[in-house]
Amino acid sequence: MTGHRRGVAAGWVFAVAGLVLLGCEAEPPGDAPGRSSPDEREEATGDPAPDRPTLDDEPQHDPTNGTATGDADEEAEGTPDEPAGDAVAQAERVLERLSWEQKVGQLLVADVRGDHPTEVSAPAAAENAARFGAPTPAEVVARHDLGGVIYFTYAGVDDEPDPELGNIQGPEQVATLSDGLQEAATEATGVPLLVATDQEHGFITRTPEPFTRMPGPMALGAADDVALAEESARAAAVELRAVGINVTLAPTADVNTEPTNPVIGVRSVGAEPELVGRMVAAQVRGLDDGGVGATAKHFPGHGSVDVDSHEALPTVDDAEEALRAVALPPFREAIEAGVGAVMPGHLAVPAFDDEGRPATVSPAMIDGLLREDLGFDGVVVTDALDMEGITGRGEPAEVALEALEAGVDVLLMPPDLPDVRAGLIDAVETGALDEDRLDASVRRVLIWKAELGLLGDDRAARAPIPDGAVGVDEHTGLSEEVARAAVTAIEAACDVLPFAEGEAVAVVGPRDGGVEELAPLLDTDGASIAAVPTDQQPSADQIADAVSAAVDADLVVQVTTSAWRSTGQQQLGARLAESDTSVVAVASAEPYDATVTDADVHLATYDRGRAAMTAAAEVLRGGEAPGRLPVPVGAHAVGDGAALADCD
Repeated sequence: MTGHRRGVAAGWVFAVAGLVLLGCEAEPPGDAPGRSSPDEREEATGDPAPDRPTLDDEPQHDPTNGTATGDADEEAEGTPDEPAGDAVAQAERVLERLSWEQKVGQLLVADVRGDHPTEVSAPAAAENAARFGAPTPAEVVARHDLGGVIYFTYAGVDDEPDPELGNIQGPEQVATLSDGLQEAATEATGVPLLVATDQEHGFITRTPEPFTRMPGPMALGAADDVALAEESARAAAVELRAVGINVTLAPTADVNTEPTNPVIGVRSVGAEPELVGRMVAAQVRGLDDGGVGATAKHFPGHGSVDVDSHEALPTVDDAEEALRAVALPPFREAIEAGVGAVMPGHLAVPAFDDEGRPATVSPAMIDGLLREDLGFDGVVVTDALDMEGITGRGEPAEVALEALEAGVDVLLMPPDLPDVRAGLIDAVETGALDEDRLDASVRRVLIWKAELGLLGDDRAARAPIPDGAVGVDEHTGLSEEVARAAVTAIEAACDVLPFAEGEAVAVVGPRDGGVEELAPLLDTDGASIAAVPTDQQPSADQIADAVSAAVDADLVVQVTTSAWRSTGQQQLGARLAESDTSVVAVASAEPYDATVTDADVHLATYDRGRAAMTAAAEVLRGGEAPGRLPVPVGAHAVGDGAALADCD
């Protein structure tokens, strides 16, 4: 197979500068001595290394650029003036000095509560103490020798960040949290943390304003612009790395072939493996260039099921031939693009494991299919181990051990983490878990950390915020460019758009679907705009209010969000269609809504953020809709898109 280039093209400070200067890319500075060669990785991990392209043109990471002030931990390898060799050598030096307890800790990633390393709210302290035996995030990291943490907003009312429990409130706060947790980790073990979040973009966006919200994966599929996908991923990575987040649990490599999939949908690029593979590889490269490690998920593919693995264990019933032709190619593309990690899904796939084991604990799918067949030699990280798709398999410590024995390297959010850690330490001491097997996973984790620029000088793990890194105009412009390229006209009747100057327009639909973003954007040229927000499942009274507004309007814009599974939105659409007012339906999530709502024009934006709603407003006022369907919708095939011209 084609080679596998792993590791971050670090020099993320170069990416910051390049993006600030109107998106200009810096020239790579030459060889990257911190990277591991295929032979070194095979010797170090015991995994076969597939052929790879030359690394001669890859950027070099400079661990001294853009770092915070202060001395590096005295146990850290190397100095700013004398880099600490390549990734494998760095990893081996660290591995040799770790105790069993510290090695086990390197495989654990915890979802701590609170937005400051040492000062948190009473509810956050209580949850941390109950779950981890320590009240503050920094104490949790030190107590359990953690290898990583994952940040969430723990959204509360109206999807606003929860100030009591969440980790993400704003750039300076996140940088302070990251810095403090890295200090706690290096003081405890001398090894910096993987600091992760699952920033997929679109509907799965963990960072609030002023961070830039990029349209999600299906918008990238509709735009189908590799360069734009790569550039937007790089800009997003620059913002994450600027606040100390060095890993994202993205991109989603699932091929969404099941329209009723309750958990993937717009989180997927689309329904064709070639399209998904192009966009996934572009995102991996962009994240890499921006200094953030990428994670392709949910192996071997979560796109063909109609069960949410957060709630139960889905079974992928596709035949092996179909899986190899449809589900696996995007993961192969991600590997060839150099993805640092792959996340198996909590998925039973009988075609690959006839014992019915979920991929998370399946040697056949991890050591066999992923490592041997696809040649992946990087880190394998579980999906969250507190999900119902895996918790029913046994006690948390038993599931964790089974996952490691199957070939997993990192255990994400295990329930009862202290017991899991104690159980794994006991398993090593009793011989139930072979120490060489433990070392192989720790080595892979440490190599990834070295390739991310985290080893060699602990200051490289810190989070200074370079000027112009977060929420800058250039990044906003990229977000808007993706949104404009993505907006798709699925069906279009003659002479409905654009609406005329002075017309009355009613904008109706779920308040969390973009209605309140879209309505003000239409309020130009003397138009009379009325916003009528509803619940996700509109009540009878809300439907009546929306229909009343439609009767008084010249045009109704019905914004839908997953109306294919909302009877209330479908009922609202039917009532609007009975009026004499022209209706434009704007699907702000999955485009499948066009099959359950009756409108004169059907548009799809694939996202509800400001950039997507701005693009929709431009189309409603007469702009083009250049996007093409990345999934089939009713009788419309992948690649279809309607013209919005009049019929003269």
